[in-house]
Amino acid sequence: MGGGEIRLPWEWLQSIRFAHALLELPGSEYTIPAEASPVFAHLERCGARVPWRRAGDGRVADVSVDHAAPLCRWEGGAQPLVFPWWVIDRYRALWFERRYRATFVGAMHSTRAEVLSRWRLQEGVSIEESDAGRRWPGKAWDERYAARLGESAAVLVPSGLAEHGWPTYRFYEAALAGALPLVEERWSGYDGFVTGPISGPIPDWSAEIADYNRWQAVSRLLLPEWRAEA
Repeated sequence: MGGGEIRLPWEWLQSIRFAHALLELPGSEYTIPAEASPVFAHLERCGARVPWRRAGDGRVADVSVDHAAPLCRWEGGAQPLVFPWWVIDRYRALWFERRYRATFVGAMHSTRAEVLSRWRLQEGVSIEESDAGRRWPGKAWDERYAARLGESAAVLVPSGLAEHGWPTYRFYEAALAGALPLVEERWSGYDGFVTGPISGPIPDWSAEIADYNRWQAVSRLLLPEWRAEA
């Protein structure tokens, strides 16, 4: 699969997740630069087993992330998004009793606030403003955010920032957590999932649909080397 020092824009969550996935491959020969070490130290404190090493052999890894497309490319392959196995497995471990009908946790810009405003006073719905997903290095993993998704029958998925060219990671995180994504607008990457509109209504939680959506997410987000074991 290649190897060498991974040089990516570390402010992007997708760079962190892609690098994490490469590092956790059996026999991985990838390394990370010193500036990325706080991220992976944070992941280790959260329980991730990330065999990262600061010292490399001088090689530069043939990997890249096109955040706008999106596209993650490595030596011998490419796919739109990559999540590490640890993140996927951790979301499954956090499936709890679905005590919320619907939730949203995240940054709140004006357009998003308008989309979510109709939900604020509804029973069983939790809307929480948080910038944890934008703080470095903690953005690499937020256990509280993940646990809230695991307690939710549905997750409100307003569109992401337009300059990203595609909506939001929240959709896939909701699917991994077993919550039904209620989306503001469609994107081709959502095809094949069971979803609902963000305008409502909120359907009853279904274990069958949750398992189906999780498998759809896993089959698209894992690196090919892990898919046979998923």
